[in-house]
Amino acid sequence: MHERSPRRALAALAAAALLSTATLTGCAAPRSAKAAYPCPPVLGARAALRSAPGPKQLYGVRFTQGPLRRCRDGHAVTLTATGRRALVHDPRHGGRRCAPETDDAAQARRCARRCVGRPLPAEPCDLIDAYTLVREAATLVRGHGYHASTALGGCGPRGAAPEITLVVHDWRIADIALGALQERLRAWDARGEVRLIITPIACGVAL
Repeated sequence: MHERSPRRALAALAAAALLSTATLTGCAAPRSAKAAYPCPPVLGARAALRSAPGPKQLYGVRFTQGPLRRCRDGHAVTLTATGRRALVHDPRHGGRRCAPETDDAAQARRCARRCVGRPLPAEPCDLIDAYTLVREAATLVRGHGYHASTALGGCGPRGAAPEITLVVHDWRIADIALGALQERLRAWDARGEVRLIITPIACGVAL
């Protein structure tokens, strides 16, 4: 019986190490390895989402909750608000005031209309940053002791640009997350759509 050459032994060890790393981090691995170590599903049961689609009202502000629908490996719920200030899903804004010295007159007028952070009720600005609003909603959820985050989601209409979304990984806090979004939409007097994504935790992500 021939002894295994050192080169072959090192190659076998390297292959085993790669497979172990892929399994632990969620990187691509052979199908058999994925079957043995599946990524966790959404926590809780779908029946824990009690908020039904349809028109809603919070302190006189009206919303519409869309139906639950599939979104990649999870589900999405869309909230549509009818306030005075339009939501702007623009990652370049980020809650900062536009540069007023732009040569584009239309852009300058648009910048003048943008709110910086959460506006006061009497402020004349009428364009608000969706990124800051959704981050505030995530902070409200975390204030209840639950995990929530924000992400660029592609769960809107086909061909639409990605929009900021609120993300949770547990059906049991979906109602709390929807309530946080509604409360922020009310506080900002917002008009437009935001989405909650209920999705599994990605393999290798530490909460």
